[in-house]
Amino acid sequence: MIEGGIPAKTAISILISGGSIVKGGDYYFNSSKSCVVKSAYFQLQNEFPILQGLKSTLGARYDKANNLIEPGNSFSKISPRLGLVQRVTDCLNIKLLHGTAMRGLGLKESIDNTMYADEYKRKTGSSTTFTAKPETIETSEASAIYYTKRFQTSITYFNSIMKNPIRAYNVITGFVVPYLNVAKEHKTSGVEFDFDMGIPNGKFFINAAIQESKDSDTGKEIPNIPKTKLNAGLLYHLPSDLDVSLLIKNAAYTERSATSTTVLAKLGDRVAGHTVVDVNCIKKVSDDVRLELKINNLFDKKWYYPQLSDILDFDHPQPARTVLVSVNVRL
Repeated sequence: MIEGGIPAKTAISILISGGSIVKGGDYYFNSSKSCVVKSAYFQLQNEFPILQGLKSTLGARYDKANNLIEPGNSFSKISPRLGLVQRVTDCLNIKLLHGTAMRGLGLKESIDNTMYADEYKRKTGSSTTFTAKPETIETSEASAIYYTKRFQTSITYFNSIMKNPIRAYNVITGFVVPYLNVAKEHKTSGVEFDFDMGIPNGKFFINAAIQESKDSDTGKEIPNIPKTKLNAGLLYHLPSDLDVSLLIKNAAYTERSATSTTVLAKLGDRVAGHTVVDVNCIKKVSDDVRLELKINNLFDKKWYYPQLSDILDFDHPQPARTVLVSVNVRL
């Protein structure tokens, strides 16, 4: 506790990864050079006397990476964070949040990029170094939260800007894929809704969101990312010591038809909206024995998670119906 009654929270972490590049055939190994990342976090929380019921949280994170494998991938950055919560009534709060987060290339990506540079020189005869600026996400949110004894609901508007997004990226056709900044900015904005209500012997909840993402370089919508999502669930306790939960998950993606004909020729446009249902049943036999039945993708829906890179020529098929039966015994 510091002077003025403001609680302070601090955290300091240091991550040290070691390894220089040693080539053995077509593979690369580590031996001596290092990638050292140091991080420190500081947070203050206080209730302002300006407005009754106004609470604030102020934090900052500092990250510094000394990358001896690829010095161009070294970085240092301060990421601030500010949150305000205003109690309007006993049931209604207004929340404002603005924060930043960051990630840069670590040991693995640096080693890969060194390998890619060697391969690039072998294929083209030209020397190069593959480096990337740190990826930074700035997020702003405004929420209204209403709660009673029986239910809680909230609606949130969010806006995020991803600067210098890092992705796997082809430099030349047929070439291996290094990690590079693929755009200056990706912008995403949308609205999210949450509802959680207690019912006799159980609970019901809904989470839904709609968003739009655009590439600042082209001004076009980014394909193959979730555009809408809906999760709805029911948890119920039956008198026979049987707990049943049902979860319905729906998602729709931006159509790939907005991308080039070359990508469509490789991948098609099979990533579309899908709805998946999961069921879980837990039967209490005794205080020490419990049976559990879990069924994921109950109706055996065939769907794909999209390949986020337009360079790779496959999507990611998701599991079909899976059934898991387990017995838990406490000795």
